[in-house]
Amino acid sequence: MYRIALLAVENCMYSSLTGPFDVFSVASAQAEGLAESSREPLFQPVIVGSGGREIHSFNGMVIPLGATFAQKVIYDIVLVPVIFGDLEAVLADRETIDWLRHQGEMGACLTSACAGSFLIAETGRLQG
Repeated sequence: MYRIALLAVENCMYSSLTGPFDVFSVASAQAEGLAESSREPLFQPVIVGSGGREIHSFNGMVIPLGATFAQKVIYDIVLVPVIFGDLEAVLADRETIDWLRHQGEMGACLTSACAGSFLIAETGRLQG
């Protein structure tokens, strides 16, 4: 099973979290349907973020978290969503950047959509 973190950050595009969540969930259901016996899901997507505050999408929606950084789960894949608006504030969020860096150091594949790549760059994982 692949554990997939969909990283919720302030001003992200909500659909860039829920869309991949749905895709991974459907893929798991299809894989289970093709298997001859019942097995664990192929993917386990979860929306992850800092647990110390509410996180809002760019349009003001509160993003419900399935997990927080404090749970110290190491994921196989971390997807950083589209960020709309004030990118500088997100890049200044050291807790999120440090969590993302740690995930990469522990072997997670860090992926992004659009301006989310700037968060991965901020971790230093794209240098060299």
